[in-house]
Amino acid sequence: MREIIHLQTAARETLVDITGQVRRVVSASGVRNGLVSVYAQGATAAIMIQENWDESVQTDVVNFLRKLIPNGVWLHDAQDGNGDAHLKSGLVGPSETIPLIDGELGLSRWQNIFFCECDGPRKDRQVTGKPHGMPHQGFLRRVRPVHQRQAEIARPPQAAPVIAEQQIEGIHGGHHHQVVTTTPAFVAAQHLQTARVLSLAARRLYHLGQ
Repeated sequence: MREIIHLQTAARETLVDITGQVRRVVSASGVRNGLVSVYAQGATAAIMIQENWDESVQTDVVNFLRKLIPNGVWLHDAQDGNGDAHLKSGLVGPSETIPLIDGELGLSRWQNIFFCECDGPRKDRQVTGKPHGMPHQGFLRRVRPVHQRQAEIARPPQAAPVIAEQQIEGIHGGHHHQVVTTTPAFVAAQHLQTARVLSLAARRLYHLGQ
């Protein structure tokens, strides 16, 4: 199951902690053991796993990237003035993959997942979260009845069992037999119209015979 995490950033360059949102994506998927991939959409954004003790490391990352890749000296600046943002996001990288262990993110005590904004502020940044692995058995039991009901809808109706026959006298003498059956417990949606037409025809033939 793939989920989109929506973010709003308030500065041109900043790190936003998205660990909680990624945990919710993993929990909703039912995957307990496997991997989760986190991908930043956009050519001026990135994903980084970094220390979460306080904001000092996050500030250091922003300052380091500013010194390493200054603004206003790149060829791309002639187009939209954000040549440095493209280089910063490319250097950090757009994605991270985190192991899932018993339903939890395989991060250390001091690690969190950060969205790196390199060209903000933006009203709607998007991050894709995609868990990979087999959902646990409890999750499968919760969703299985839904799939069973969908299978019943697609299943063609079976012939109704005969419970009795009764003899009916025709207009010109002679007899014929009317078969009495039980009403099917379930009729697939694609066969409803046919069933209505056949039922109407049978009733009219019966009245004509009378």
